[in-house]
Amino acid sequence: TQGNWTISEDSYVSTNCPCPADLNFDQVINIYDLLIALSEFGETGENDADVNNDLIVNTLDLLTILTYLQGTC
Repeated sequence: TQGNWTISEDSYVSTNCPCPADLNFDQVINIYDLLIALSEFGETGENDADVNNDLIVNTLDLLTILTYLQGTC
């Protein structure tokens, strides 16, 4: 842990952003989060883009991100 950031595997993860729709941990839900979800669309298992935790990245995850688009954590 360094300040408000924690090293997680191979990236830094903000410890101040509890938003599951903030896939890149920049404390705002934007097009970049949507693009991450689209790139993982259809993948099963535990994925960052599986924001509703149903073990598949699907339309429900995209709709959740779109619902909170431009929101901040």
